[in-house]
Amino acid sequence: IEDEADRQGYTVIFGSSDERAERCEKLIETLINRQVDGLIIFPPADSAGQIIQLKKQQVPFVLIDRYFPEIETNLVTLDNYAATYEAIQHLIDTGRRKIGMITYRTSMVHINERVRGYWSALKAAGIKPLKNWLKQVKIHNDPKEIRGAVDDLLARGVAVDSLLFASNRIAAIALKYIDELGIKVPEKLALVGFDETEIYDFFHVPITYVRQPLLEIGQTATRILLNNIDTTKTYEQVRLSAELVVRKSSH
Repeated sequence: IEDEADRQGYTVIFGSSDERAERCEKLIETLINRQVDGLIIFPPADSAGQIIQLKKQQVPFVLIDRYFPEIETNLVTLDNYAATYEAIQHLIDTGRRKIGMITYRTSMVHINERVRGYWSALKAAGIKPLKNWLKQVKIHNDPKEIRGAVDDLLARGVAVDSLLFASNRIAAIALKYIDELGIKVPEKLALVGFDETEIYDFFHVPITYVRQPLLEIGQTATRILLNNIDTTKTYEQVRLSAELVVRKSSH
């Protein structure tokens, strides 16, 4: 985003909402008061009202990654359904049949699309999953809650043979705990993460993960925003494909 904006003569001001709608609202208000030309937003849950207000104010903006289907906006996101479907299909192709997932308990569409891809891939393979193969945790990544989710998925009567983490933050906590438990990866438990992170390289077995095209996402969002700053156009919505990077953790 910064590189693309700089090439066009713009300066980027960054702010973090920490996944909190009230903080996002304050950031947007502050930036508008500074008379910024436009906004690129990763909207947290429960921020739909803020997006509607921006539309009413006719402030140029683009949503990245997260969005609200009922609100027509400029958007650059990942095809989360297809990305997760491919990851689960990979685990199925390697012989796994009891595939668990740890995800967030949220209304955000991009996360729910990952869950939908998970269920669809299992169904297409003729696998009848147990409901407790899917564990949902709060979005603020409480280590105790994530460790508890891992325990539940490895408990007798459930005992999944593979796990997909819906984010790299979930993965960071879960991988540390799995290492503490001394579980052999991938012999006893195959693992796949979402989003790229150095943590996947530091685990004793390199972790398979879904790589998002971050450079393309940033460049595309910046291009759309600058076009909307220069002139009012129809909304542009772009969905990009992910790449599954297969490594030893899922062989």
